[in-house]
Amino acid sequence: MVSRQGRDVPRAEVTDSPAKAREIARRLGGRVVVKAQAKTGGRGKAGGVRLAADPAAAEAVVRRILGMDIKGHSVRTVMLAGPVGIDREFSVSYVLDRTAGAFLATASAEGGTEIEEVAAERPEAVARIPVDPAEGVTTASAAEIARAAGLPPQTVDVLLRLRQVLVREDALLVEVNPMPGQDTSAYVQPVTLLDPPPSSPLHHAEPFGPVDPIVLVDTEAELLAAMNASNGALVATLSTDDRATFDRLAPQIRAFKTGHGVPRSRGDRDELFGGHGASWRGAFVGGELLVRTVTRGPAGERLPGNFPDHHLMP
Repeated sequence: MVSRQGRDVPRAEVTDSPAKAREIARRLGGRVVVKAQAKTGGRGKAGGVRLAADPAAAEAVVRRILGMDIKGHSVRTVMLAGPVGIDREFSVSYVLDRTAGAFLATASAEGGTEIEEVAAERPEAVARIPVDPAEGVTTASAAEIARAAGLPPQTVDVLLRLRQVLVREDALLVEVNPMPGQDTSAYVQPVTLLDPPPSSPLHHAEPFGPVDPIVLVDTEAELLAAMNASNGALVATLSTDDRATFDRLAPQIRAFKTGHGVPRSRGDRDELFGGHGASWRGAFVGGELLVRTVTRGPAGERLPGNFPDHHLMP
């Protein structure tokens, strides 16, 4: 219902079969959230909502959840959905206030599985705004609801679309809880560039953004030249089934940490800081250049870096 009104929701499918759950998880990308389909609240606390790391785990989780009893409701189906990155959890809903004979908007900046407890123990944390039956929910009234609950401005659009769901589906209650509160307005779609020309700056500078250039090479010498073109990186990966090849090439890669098939974390402590890459003398690891940047040095000292009045490589 929500997706029909133009609101993005995670891809999801419903099944009553553990075997089919494995297939669904594979279609959804492998890592999924499994949710018991039962007409009651508290499913998460009862163990009816689980994260599965891969299709095999999804099948096992579904096998455990099917048949569960949640507050007197037997779970006969489950929904598998793609996971969502969540920074904060909010709650918004419209519910029919039978006493007043009108709908009531409720919203809270403290959404999640504890929302019922929050409403009971700290009612001031949940904003309750009557909805004018004649006017409905306008941009101004949605903004009022968001402000009253302490929600960010981007939730105004959610409140407007949720009201459309209520009206067009002729519902008595619509609710989004938890609603992801992460602001993704500054995110851009990742881009992969296949074999940019050698004249491109991407051959000599590390792009800080969702840009992945793929450079095609024919020999080990070309591989090392391409990997070292930027004169140093935080981490690098060398993928090969031959350990001897890795051991021979890895020391020649100008990176602080080079992983065999998997990028090495700069949190590893098996080596001292300060690899081949010039950047490893800098701020990333608390090296010499960071110390020089945050302490007072000799008068007129020109620090390495890009500054409005000078450019100096370390």
